[in-house]
Amino acid sequence: MAFTRTLAALVQGGSRQRLMSISICPARNIISFNEPLRPKSMPEVMEALKSYVGYVGDVKGAHEKLPKTQEELPTRSMLDSYDECIIPVSTSLTTQKSHTSGQGFVRFGRILEDMDEFAVWLSYRHLQYPGLSFGVPMPVIIVTALVDSIHSEDMEIKPQHDLKLRGHISWVGKTSMEVTMELLALLPGQAKHLVNAKFVMVAMRANSSITVAVNKLLPRNEEEQTIFNEGAANVAQRKKFQASGILKQPPNHEERDLLHKLFLEDFDPETYILKSDECPAGAVWMSDARLTNVVICQPESENLYNKVFGGFLMRNAFELAWSTAYILSGRRPKTYHTADIWFRKPVELGSLLHYEAQVVYSRENFMQLNVNATVIKPDKGTKEITNVFHFTFCLDGNSPAPRVVPRSYPGKLECFVHDPFVRAESKHAQLASKHTLCLAAPALYNATGLPHFCLNLKAFS
Repeated sequence: MAFTRTLAALVQGGSRQRLMSISICPARNIISFNEPLRPKSMPEVMEALKSYVGYVGDVKGAHEKLPKTQEELPTRSMLDSYDECIIPVSTSLTTQKSHTSGQGFVRFGRILEDMDEFAVWLSYRHLQYPGLSFGVPMPVIIVTALVDSIHSEDMEIKPQHDLKLRGHISWVGKTSMEVTMELLALLPGQAKHLVNAKFVMVAMRANSSITVAVNKLLPRNEEEQTIFNEGAANVAQRKKFQASGILKQPPNHEERDLLHKLFLEDFDPETYILKSDECPAGAVWMSDARLTNVVICQPESENLYNKVFGGFLMRNAFELAWSTAYILSGRRPKTYHTADIWFRKPVELGSLLHYEAQVVYSRENFMQLNVNATVIKPDKGTKEITNVFHFTFCLDGNSPAPRVVPRSYPGKLECFVHDPFVRAESKHAQLASKHTLCLAAPALYNATGLPHFCLNLKAFS
């Protein structure tokens, strides 16, 4: 998604207050909807999902009714998938307790869970397969492939008013769908916009890893065409970035300049001796700016497909990232942006899931954190990364965040990948327009210096 301004341009232009007032997501990314509609509650959404899916069982016979090509399916509109859902953080004591933090704010991790569930629901509303009866479990599962972006300049929401999620399918490929959602606070007489979110969902055969064709999306008017074009641009931008990433191309001129600058910071010009063992005053080594946690994935976190619920994975990753930023800075972090959350593989129930949160960049009072989720199998002696998460936090107050200093070449690559000033001035800035501090590029290396997986975006065609 293209930003209206880059962070670099804002800093060059003046105050941080101007930065805090920008809008990263477009003002209009949800269709206009004025028809009477009774919003569902989250429990009602789950019950409705069960009517579409049930718990996945023997659906081999139903597989034969699935279309072979997308052309066999009827076209759908954005209105077909549009729906609304209430999160009663004010009027339901049960929801208020589960969604409110110890500081008295709505828990962003719980909102991630609600968004993930709602995105699955909207995806099923879009699907229409001839020959499959409503109420009979569909031989298709919807999985979250990517959280493209969730932006809010102030996620410190008090549970004084109920919240409402609304959204619809905004773009469709062959087997994937982009879901655009908006979170609103239901104030008396009006709805206040809080958050924009874009998820990428993929349709797959139940009990298999084979993708399934989804209905084409046909824009009905200029408004819907604009939204659809934006979704297509998002896909093109992701593919371009993957093709131009550090694992595919060497550092460019501006990136080499930054590497040299980082080298000089480790070099004593008087003695000609590297001082890599000395961390600059007021800074912290990148390798020390991290926290880890291990979670046992119990059946209570099960989704409809007998796997671990994706929202549960996101909530745990976010809370570890938030804690890391808090401990390192000593100031309470405010959620500013969430982006590029990749779901590489489903996580099985009973898995030992190791989370590692790493601060990879800081600038002014902003901190960028990456979290890796790895399934560990002690009996087999194996480890496999299943998810990667990226979060941007804004710290309380005006004093800068602790500076994070890389010690290794991979760490320095991480640093300039997340440096908005270098990326904005690069001749490749158009390809890297997403990668300001507010929406950083995917992490390329973990703390050991080993490259992460490189996900094939063709799966999201």
